[in-house]
Amino acid sequence: ARYRTHSRSGQRGRTWQRIAMPAETHRLGPGRDHVAVLDERAELRIRRRAFGSGQLVTVALVNAARDDSASGGTDRWDRMLFQVELRARPVDGQVLQYPSVRLASRDEEEQELRLQYRHVRTHAVGHGCAVEEVYDDETGSRVTGLRAAVMPEA
Repeated sequence: ARYRTHSRSGQRGRTWQRIAMPAETHRLGPGRDHVAVLDERAELRIRRRAFGSGQLVTVALVNAARDDSASGGTDRWDRMLFQVELRARPVDGQVLQYPSVRLASRDEEEQELRLQYRHVRTHAVGHGCAVEEVYDDETGSRVTGLRAAVMPEA
């Protein structure tokens, strides 16, 4: 969503009108690693790196707005995005367990946590957000996609 700023004539303060933006679907991969999205307010980027026998993939939503201090503060608010949801799934391939550097740790607390949560598998790591796993509808056990959640749901 985005918000449009309204100044009240003759009064102090301002109000904001929420404007929902339609969901978009894009296919990125070899030969196409970025695309403008959300009315060109953001850019969806993908980065793939070889890792073992597979690939480690980073998907990022990047703010495309540029600071234009000359236009004043109001215009800046109107370019911001809020409540953005990002979903990703492989077209060919599968979502595997995320590699952990904790396995090499000799720290006693890390070893204890690893034992306590040995049944929990991590498939992605979020930066500034949580990542939720999307499971196969048939079995409910295979991870088929991932969803970035700014405010995770229980």
